[in-house]
Amino acid sequence: MGEENHVSTKRPPLFAAYAKYLDGLKYQKTDYLKAQGYYQESLKEDSTFVAPLFALATSSIDNLQPALRDSIMATLQLMESSFTSFEKKSWENLKTRLAVDSIEK
Repeated sequence: MGEENHVSTKRPPLFAAYAKYLDGLKYQKTDYLKAQGYYQESLKEDSTFVAPLFALATSSIDNLQPALRDSIMATLQLMESSFTSFEKKSWENLKTRLAVDSIEK
């Protein structure tokens, strides 16, 4: 059995945090600053919920915000040991995207 079949023991995010995260997703393509605000509110509700961090990292890359990007990436790196299988794949994708972006410049 592969890693994909591993059942996570991580608790789900708090409802208020998840709701704020979903609000952010609604705006991620049309108003990135509003989306980022919702992601940050989500993190205030539940600091262990990593999906808003991944969304903030992606948004900061898309919108050329290197200081925010670097801060979020450092935070994610500190949390890496507690990632689920899906989060590990998301983390690897983010790191690969940054590596490719730096090569293209």
